[in-house]
Amino acid sequence: MGTIVHTGDFKLDPSPLDGELPDYRRFAELGEQGVMVLCSDSTNVDRPGHTRSEMDVGEALGARFDTATGRIIVATFASHIHRIQHVLTLAARTGRRVALLGMSMQRNVAIAADLGYLRVPQNVLVELEDLAELPADRQVILSTGSQGEPHSALALMASSEHKYVRIERGDLVIISARVIPGNERTIGRVVNALYRLGAEVLYEDNAFVHVSGHASQEDLKMMFNLTRPRYFIPVHGEYRQSPQPRAAGRERRHRTRPRLLDRGRHGRRGLEDRGASGRPLSSGSRAGRRQVGRRHRRRGPS
Repeated sequence: MGTIVHTGDFKLDPSPLDGELPDYRRFAELGEQGVMVLCSDSTNVDRPGHTRSEMDVGEALGARFDTATGRIIVATFASHIHRIQHVLTLAARTGRRVALLGMSMQRNVAIAADLGYLRVPQNVLVELEDLAELPADRQVILSTGSQGEPHSALALMASSEHKYVRIERGDLVIISARVIPGNERTIGRVVNALYRLGAEVLYEDNAFVHVSGHASQEDLKMMFNLTRPRYFIPVHGEYRQSPQPRAAGRERRHRTRPRLLDRGRHGRRGLEDRGASGRPLSSGSRAGRRQVGRRHRRRGPS
């Protein structure tokens, strides 16, 4: 038995948008107590240095909002609440109104605002039909489809198939997201179609419009130094990125080196076949509606 630290997606942002700095002290305390396994984000393990701050991209987007003379369409991940916050804040600052396109975008904005994670400036959000009544230089559309998904709002606009929005000459389209490997051709088709319709398109290849949400090499080293794990499992990355976190771990400033546990062909091997899971979990909109946890769980063949 031992402590397992699972980072999830993480970056060590020195100036986060919400002012909530990483809890370095708590990670260090866990390291002092002894961490058996560190399951760490390894997506950006091949990127040297530190991941840039979300504030940096906010400043870059602000410059685009200040100089745009027509309608602005921003496509980003519906789960990226801080990026959405930038768009809403910049729209309010420049006297624009924002309409949301995409069910996931509408749902996430409503939930984040209700929970206090998103600050929506007064009167900045409007319905799409109300936005259309405003001059183009007062319009912002915040859309899904940053990966060129075939039925997403941005893809439908690019193919002139969206029911309510038509791309026009003078529109500025900002794809504020990283191209996920495998989506290059899909996004390329969307970008080409937007250009053909007369829009200016800013995306990862031609402008600074995105910063990663994943830790780079120096951030990963800091996580190693803080937690000092005995074992290491790279997560949220591809198999080709697995050996590199091990190399980063060997550069830590303490003597012991973590053992890399393979999550590929032999990834089902664990430290123990059986372990306590703690409290049962609950699923559903109401706490306690349905218990889905178990006190013990044995890993079987898949």
